[in-house]
Amino acid sequence: QNYEIYSEILGHNKVFKILDYCPLDMIIEHVEKRNLSSDQQEHRTLNQAFTQFAQIYKLQDSDNEMVVDRISSARIKMALDKAKEEVDLIIEKLPKEDMEKVSELGKEFYQNFIKQFKLDSLKEIILVPKNKWDLIVSCIYSPEEIAKTILALIPLAQMA
Repeated sequence: QNYEIYSEILGHNKVFKILDYCPLDMIIEHVEKRNLSSDQQEHRTLNQAFTQFAQIYKLQDSDNEMVVDRISSARIKMALDKAKEEVDLIIEKLPKEDMEKVSELGKEFYQNFIKQFKLDSLKEIILVPKNKWDLIVSCIYSPEEIAKTILALIPLAQMA
């Protein structure tokens, strides 16, 4: 990963890999607010958020992993259904020849997401990051609180 490359180049105490965790339902709110902006280049689809989420997080495999969240499967499914509704609206606007292909890709993604996080078999899932992070913060805190946490990390890392 680039993290290791940058750490080597800059020195191990100069690069911090920080994960800002946000529950999917809050991500949906953020995406919707972002999409209300007039800057079309800043717009995102909910599927982009779900794709990124699935790339960053996984279910806990062992007790040694850093738990990011314990969340009900129903809560994630509700968020996933909202993303599916968005895809359905996009599909309706497509030319007929593209509708079926995009619809199948959407169904496949939806099924893979449910399978990856075992949403049909677990009532609660325990999320952990797939990769190592120096610090994990949460969007449930204010930007000021997150900034204070990050700034507190810097002197500690420089002493290491």
